[in-house]
Amino acid sequence: MAIIRNPLQCLSCRAKTIIRTAPGLASVQEYKFPCPGCGIEIRFSLARTKRAKTGYAFRKPVNAKWVRGERGAIQTLNFDSFRVSPKDMTNVFSPFLSEALKLSPQAHKASAREEGLRRDWIEKLWPWIQRLMIHFERRNKRLFDKEAKIEKESPNALNWGSRMALFYKLIENALNRFTLTLPADHRRVQQRIALAQTIPGNLFDQLVELYNSTSRMAKLWTELQSVRSEFLAYYLFLSPILRTLYWSEPPKSLAAYQVAEKKFDELKHLYVDCFETLCRLTVIVVGLEAIVHHGKLSLPTKRGEMSLWEYEAMPNGNKPSQLIHYPVHDLFVPFMDHNLRNGIGHHSAMYDGKRDEVVYYKREQENLVEVWLPYTEFAYKVLQIYSALELASLYFHALHIKACEAE
Repeated sequence: MAIIRNPLQCLSCRAKTIIRTAPGLASVQEYKFPCPGCGIEIRFSLARTKRAKTGYAFRKPVNAKWVRGERGAIQTLNFDSFRVSPKDMTNVFSPFLSEALKLSPQAHKASAREEGLRRDWIEKLWPWIQRLMIHFERRNKRLFDKEAKIEKESPNALNWGSRMALFYKLIENALNRFTLTLPADHRRVQQRIALAQTIPGNLFDQLVELYNSTSRMAKLWTELQSVRSEFLAYYLFLSPILRTLYWSEPPKSLAAYQVAEKKFDELKHLYVDCFETLCRLTVIVVGLEAIVHHGKLSLPTKRGEMSLWEYEAMPNGNKPSQLIHYPVHDLFVPFMDHNLRNGIGHHSAMYDGKRDEVVYYKREQENLVEVWLPYTEFAYKVLQIYSALELASLYFHALHIKACEAE
């Protein structure tokens, strides 16, 4: 794999750093790092161009300048947007060679092929899906069917319920490829939904009506599309994490690895949005579990019963205490970390480039405790909570399809 090498000099302390960058699939790759000499943040980017022989060219850096000679350089840094790399590169020539023995030839080809499909889907198919969303919101059947290429004589074109069933199947099949979710977990959720729909008493329909007669159905529709757009906009910064799933032995911890592109501000916002939306989706999760286990749309408590709206109004940090009583809790509760959500939601949370760690504060009784989390571990947690959100969204999809059948 080609590596583009270029020396760079800090404008403050004049320390030289040799930059070794692997061209990726993105048209522009942006990087930042603390100067090895004085710690000031240096930013640079590598962009595709037809003018250069390599097909790529470095743009003007921030707080540094490109220089010709490497003599006197105090450090060599490697940047690869496609894969994680060891934090300790002392005995490693490049991230590519570091990873080479961890991937079989078949896995390497599969990873490259499927990553290409994911990025192609973001670039070409997501804008098409967004157009379908607008046609649905405006209930424009003609344009929806035209965009979706639904034949007029097709039985699936009879009502909005069948249209949305096709739409959500498309969404689920595509976005599941961006997550850590196992096929078995996907099947578990579908089985719980199907079971709730068979319970006598018409309770599933009642739950649909509860959501449809309030603003909750429309709000969750809008919220989900917003979070998905946000995730897909930042997916490239998380893709190296997903790539580790193709390794012969995926790492149990990513603390010893780093990703090249640091986007803490963007990812912390995504994490908070995923957390809030996941907590709202768990109202439907416990609603269906209440149907299955209790034959009613309420949850038993030590003092009596709790309605779904009372559960919804609970502080998000307390919701796992109810959700943990049901058999699907392991799919969601481990990723509902309210300490992390509250910690990174404050302005005091920040990324420390020198340590390559995120620092935030959590409250323990009357004290604020400082927590340091490796940046790569934080990025993994973002991917985890988004995966849990997509799994929980299956419950909403089922309710929404049922509500649309009456239109």
